Order: sequence, then structure tokens, then C-alpha cells
Amino acid sequence: EVNGAVHDLLGLGVDNIASRRLRLVGDPEARIKEDVLRILRFFRFMDVFFNTDAASLHACTQNWGLLEGLSKERVTQEMRKMIVAIPASQGLKEMAAQGLTIKNLGLNFQFFYNIKEKSQNIDIECEPVLWVALFSGVLAEELGEALSLPRTLVKQMQAICGAVQDSDLYWSTYRHGKDVGVQAAILAGWDVDDIITLQNWEIPVCPITAEVVMRDEGLDPGPELGKRLKQLEREWFTKEVLETGPRQN
Repeated sequence: EVNGAVHDLLGLGVDNIASRRLRLVGDPEARIKEDVLRILRFFRFMDVFFNTDAASLHACTQNWGLLEGLSKERVTQEMRKMIVAIPASQGLKEMAAQGLTIKNLGLNFQFFYNIKEKSQNIDIECEPVLWVALFSGVLAEELGEALSLPRTLVKQMQAICGAVQDSDLYWSTYRHGKDVGVQAAILAGWDVDDIITLQNWEIPVCPITAEVVMRDEGLDPGPELGKRLKQLEREWFTKEVLETGPRQN
């Protein structure tokens, strides 16, 4: 109440809070049957309540399959809260340790944890690369379909994975922007100092234009012009960045 009085209707709440104990009230099985999403919330609240009730945890793992009956959107909403949590969610760690899956997709918590640690040193929103890391080995398109992820998020994940396969992440950053390039560098295992250097890089502007090439080389608009522009742009980039070194903001 406003005056500070606390009414503990079940006689357990105050003690549980004081001991940081996480538990489902009464019969854990009954609480889960009332709202299956409580399973995921139980794991999410492990970040706040460190003393986990064994019976409640057992009930959550035993009834994990009931999550398959929930909509993808409801499951994903809870997962997003754990993925972006700082520090890395202990609930995800416990889920991985128990061998639990989300929509039949396994969790790679250790890889996720490593990526999460690096991302906390970077001043960029890193949710896309965290999804990639947690479900490593799963194609972005497949993950997006399994969990009904927003299309914009899936496209970012695809771009990041594509950039990692490129041998030159500075080129990928130039082509796709720092959000993609920096997250790709995190995923590729770059050192934090190198990632920060990439983040602070002053992306150059290519001076080569179609009009100049058409004038100087006598090309007409069409596929040949486009091919030549790409060639010249890559040659310019190699000289501008790779040979002279990236300029910092």
C-alpha cells in the first residue's frame, strides 16, 4: 500500500523475495496448465531470482512440449526479452543445459554468450547477430519462418551471414552499412579493438559515376556499363581503403 504495508496473501511471497527464490505458486503443474507461457517466463525470471525452486524447474522442463501449442508470436516475444537482456540471460543458459529446443531448434548458448559479451562493447543495436548466434547453424530464412520473426530482422540476419562469408568485411561494411558490417565482424570473431576500429571508420564516398564512365569510355546505358562501374568501384575501393588504410571519424 502507499503507507508501505505489504499484504502477503499466500504467506510465501515476502520470504521468496527476500531469498531471491523463483517458484511457481502452489502446484507448479496446475500453474503451467493455466498459462503455458509461464514456462518461458520462469526461465526469463532466472535473471532476477537466482534461487530456483527444483519442483518448479522440473515441472517446466517436463511440460516443455506444451509450448508447441502456442503461437510462434507469443514464444518469440518472450525469447526476444531474453536475447536482449543484459547481461546474457541465465534462463537461456539453463534451457541449453537442459537440452530444450524452441520450435525444434537447438540453442547454442556458449556461442551466443561469447557474441553477447563482445556486443556489449559496441555502440550498435546487435539483436540480429544475437539471434544468429543463439541458433547457429540455422539459416536466417528458416529461423524467421519457425519463429515468425519480423521480415526486417530476417533480412538483417541474412546480410550479416552473407558479409561473414566475404573475405573483406570493410568492403561489406562499405556496401551494406555499419550495422551489418560491425555485427558480421562480431560474428566472425574479430577482436573488440578491431571491431571498434571498424565502427569508427569513416566510410568513403565513391567518386566514380555513370556519367563520367559514359563520357570517358564511350559506353551506353546497359549491362556493360553496370559491369564496368562495379569493376571500377572495386578497384577504387582497393586503392582508397586497403592500400592506404581506413580513415577514422
